[in-house]
Amino acid sequence: MKTAGEFGIVAGGQKLVGLVLFISDIHALGLKAAKGLMLTTASYRDLNDKTRVFAERFARRSNGKVRPMS
Repeated sequence: MKTAGEFGIVAGGQKLVGLVLFISDIHALGLKAAKGLMLTTASYRDLNDKTRVFAERFARRSNGKVRPMS
């Protein structure tokens, strides 16, 4: 990520995504290197009524391409 920033990849419009990233990684990178970084996070769609509503709305927007709730 630091190298991508040094070579201007992010400034050129390319997005970087951290699939497994922790706050300690952001601290190690520094804010300048982590600027614009996207990351993934887990969620549990059947946790409560709000998460179920969100999961249904997400499924509609992604043409139903999510695993069904059991």
